[in-house]
Amino acid sequence: MFRSILALLLAAQLPASFQIPTMGYFFDADSRSIRTIAGIPGNARLDAPLALSMSVEKAALLPDQWHAIVASADLDGVVVVDLRELKTLPISGTSSSVSEIRVSPGGSTAALFYAAARKVVVVSGLPDMPVNQATIDISVPSGTLKQFAVADDGTTLLSFTSPDAEQLYRWSEVAGLQYVANTSRISSMTFLGPDAVYADAGSDQAFRIPNVRETSVPTLVADSGDGVSNPVAVYGSVRNEILIGNAGGLLLVLNASGHPIRSFHCHCEITTFAPLAKSALLLTDRIDQPLYVLDSSNDQVFFIPALRKDVEPGAGQ
Repeated sequence: MFRSILALLLAAQLPASFQIPTMGYFFDADSRSIRTIAGIPGNARLDAPLALSMSVEKAALLPDQWHAIVASADLDGVVVVDLRELKTLPISGTSSSVSEIRVSPGGSTAALFYAAARKVVVVSGLPDMPVNQATIDISVPSGTLKQFAVADDGTTLLSFTSPDAEQLYRWSEVAGLQYVANTSRISSMTFLGPDAVYADAGSDQAFRIPNVRETSVPTLVADSGDGVSNPVAVYGSVRNEILIGNAGGLLLVLNASGHPIRSFHCHCEITTFAPLAKSALLLTDRIDQPLYVLDSSNDQVFFIPALRKDVEPGAGQ
């Protein structure tokens, strides 16, 4: 009796709008779903898949951690999903057969790569008024598109790989598709405002291109002497710094101009840099193992427990 009364009193003290804090969302490719990362840095968990009305073939989370761009075999085109209200907004002029999706740092623009059609569709006006801004014909460069990134203004950086070489191109609405440079093996690229940074795992180097829309001259900013070794990810942090992640777990931090300023180890095998809420950055992406997360505001690394194998499909931990 006493416990029942106490429970009622506690429930009455909780505001109706009370919600468990979330760090963002995670695309689970195995279950073709999107999961909530519930909790706070240092005390978080993977929750059950969201109750979407579609399977998720491809997805990219917007930086606001509220919306995602989703391609599904259950739909004709790509949609923007409101992850809190579970509402969808179609993007006209798109097909659901997307190979890869990239989102700009500010989240207002995305690039949709269609491998079979040899094209990249640039979508602007995200998340509330998405429009097909342009279509990039990538049939001219030889090789296969392996890496690409898009800026908030739609400027796009693309690398193409063939048996003989790898070449870097840029695209803008004004100039179209233009050759930039030969590279070795680009593993990751990102925009920081009008500038771009890319990691070349073939040469253990990182390059910066200032004002990609106007120029196309890569400048070396870090190499093996600075600690770059098999780099797999680059990212622009909330502190206006450039992060380079090696597969072995070393994180190298550069200032906005590209000068190395510090480094530290995550004690994990880095596979990705994916932004979450509260300045957090996802470093790994296998849910059958602990997910390692960096708090980029203070260089602290923590982990989210692996999803247990005995958890029923659709259930949380």
